[in-house]
Amino acid sequence: MAPRRSRWTRSLSCQTPPRLISLIKSGPIAKKVLTAMHLPTEIPELPPARPPPRQPESGENWVN
Repeated sequence: MAPRRSRWTRSLSCQTPPRLISLIKSGPIAKKVLTAMHLPTEIPELPPARPPPRQPESGENWVN
């Protein structure tokens, strides 16, 4: 059985652009709304950034 799609997911496939219908500025209110929607309320930790690209050694062919 296919998973049930939420109204939010269905709206993403719509051809009309999304509209802002509400803005929540209060942290506790935002937490209550997310909890009621069964969504995570904590910000996930980001994985560590990758290191910068390695610089080619002198005389090293950087294309190959």
